[in-house]
Amino acid sequence: MFIIKGKPLPPKRAGCSSKYLATDQMEVGDCVIVKNFRIATALGSRFKIRNKKSASRRLPSGDVGVWRTE
Repeated sequence: MFIIKGKPLPPKRAGCSSKYLATDQMEVGDCVIVKNFRIATALGSRFKIRNKKSASRRLPSGDVGVWRTE
């Protein structure tokens, strides 16, 4: 660990503080590809909080696709 002096603090993100903002912009049938099921589960939770439904499937590439279904 080391100290960096004089480094400015980055500004806060405007609006929502979530890194999963894409879920709010997705329409039924849209898909996002994520690296693993841990991230897919987090996205699914975000959909559930917003009263939307989703489904996730492992893709042949090893990644995971998350679709908005309702």
